[in-house]
Amino acid sequence: SPANAQEWAMATIKRDVYLSQDEGKTWKAIAQAGQTLE
Repeated sequence: SPANAQEWAMATIKRDVYLSQDEGKTWKAIAQAGQTLE
């Protein structure tokens, strides 16, 4: 994130999306197959 250098996001070819707020040390799934989980 431009506003927070510790926040990273990653998407897979299967449209799963993961978010890390600690420079990649831990990851939380936030979308699966393009559908949000929250």
